[in-house]
Amino acid sequence: MNNHYHCSVIIDATTINFCPGPCKFNKYKDIRVKVKNKIMYDFKPNFGGRYNNFEYPINYMENNYLSLKNLRICRNCYYRYHEFWRINDYESLEKDAFKIQKKICDKIHLINFVEF
Repeated sequence: MNNHYHCSVIIDATTINFCPGPCKFNKYKDIRVKVKNKIMYDFKPNFGGRYNNFEYPINYMENNYLSLKNLRICRNCYYRYHEFWRINDYESLEKDAFKIQKKICDKIHLINFVEF
């Protein structure tokens, strides 16, 4: 992730009731199970809580990003996100940003925009 100045669309995903990643899940499927006196969730983080920030480049060369704050995310999207950043696959991350924007556009009433 780039540390230089950049422009971001920041979305607070606290109230999103589906995986906000690029997958096709559009219904909340965060199943809870009890394992050895601990509650585990299907979405990550597995023990509850939320991730502070996931950043997807909208246009990596121009430092434009889609930033998802306070999110819970399905396992596939979680691993995909980290793998693309690990191998510096910015093109795939940009494609995922487009998929995310398209996905949340249908559910715009559930989203809190923090800043543009």
